[in-house]
Amino acid sequence: MRRFVPIFLLVLIFGLSRIQAQTDDTISLDELIGLPESILLTVNDGSGNDLTLYNWQTGTLTPIVQNEADDSHATWSPDGQTIAFQTNRDGDWEIYLYEVASGTQTNLTQNDTSDMYPNWTANGDVVHMSDRSGAPALYLSSPIDSTITGLTDEDDCHPDYHPNMSPDANHLAYRADCAGSGDIWLLDIENDKRTNLTADSPDTDRYPAWSPGGEKILFVSDRDGNEEIYVMDVDGTNVQNLTNHPAADAQGSWSPDGRFIIFVSNREGQPDLWIMDADGERPTKLLSTGDTFNWPWWHPKETTMNGDADVEFVRATLSDDGTWRFDVTVRHEDTGWEDYANGWDIVLPDGIVLKGKDDEFTRLLLHPHETEQPFTRSQSGLVIPDGVTTVTVRAHDLVDGWGGREVVVDLTQSSGENFEVIR
Repeated sequence: MRRFVPIFLLVLIFGLSRIQAQTDDTISLDELIGLPESILLTVNDGSGNDLTLYNWQTGTLTPIVQNEADDSHATWSPDGQTIAFQTNRDGDWEIYLYEVASGTQTNLTQNDTSDMYPNWTANGDVVHMSDRSGAPALYLSSPIDSTITGLTDEDDCHPDYHPNMSPDANHLAYRADCAGSGDIWLLDIENDKRTNLTADSPDTDRYPAWSPGGEKILFVSDRDGNEEIYVMDVDGTNVQNLTNHPAADAQGSWSPDGRFIIFVSNREGQPDLWIMDADGERPTKLLSTGDTFNWPWWHPKETTMNGDADVEFVRATLSDDGTWRFDVTVRHEDTGWEDYANGWDIVLPDGIVLKGKDDEFTRLLLHPHETEQPFTRSQSGLVIPDGVTTVTVRAHDLVDGWGGREVVVDLTQSSGENFEVIR
């Protein structure tokens, strides 16, 4: 897998295929206003899987977990502050947790067997598959103390995959293969009762996803000859094919308000990110870069991803030795050591951040500035590679991380919106 500078977040601006022009048959960006801006994706550029955030408002892709291992099947915690994902970086499959604000990654499962397909419960536990008992079964692991509890390890229906807990945490939808093919099963946790919801079809059904209100379950099936996205009531009735397209449509999940479904489709030749109404109407391509997208999940809460350290102005000065000095003005409501703007970055178009090998930011901010807002701090000696004409300047705060106002500086211009360039 490709190797990147180890940072908490990188911003990549791709030539994106933005959401199509509004017609009666497509969904416009205006209809998404009020929803969280971030969608979590697994992205494969041909060399392996990495985890990335997609901002549908700005068209920005932000890689967050990248290394030579395979990282995938990532899902949000209920509060939107932590991401669980599976990785083989330790030689076997483990469930790792990624803290969004700090970028910290920890091994949750720490077991020498396979732990895969993580998802979350409403109370913040992680439900996942593990074969630690000898057969792939489902377990609950606590991020607080790493205790693990079996859910389906003692039944006689294995293997079990793709768990998704109901919003009230009382029922678990998952795929089990014990009936001869993959089916969607429902576990009533309190009564320890299991029901096969898709026993009517001999074909493979997988990847269940509860609607936000708990009334419906999405799933993927090839029962009509190719992969399609279906929806059913929680008792397995009223099954409907939502995509009904000759291409492969897979891995659907809901917007937090239940109005839309995002999914992956190769109906235009490669696995792109699409969106449709919850009833399957108005399928619209949302994102295409030429890479492969998988397992999209919408951020559950708007506020947790919106950092509030804003870049207000940037002055870039070219020195006689060919290096650059950046004077960056930042505004943030510092409250003291518990919450303050603690750094800013210069980000190149390919996502690389200009900083020293062991530095956290391009410019580390060492203390709060409660009585000095906005404030300006500088960094000299920055080397911008030949051919780079624009850079992005962003600020980070201790509590909310990235997400505030950024400034894009065109180094070929003497001035522009919120920047000045001196040569």
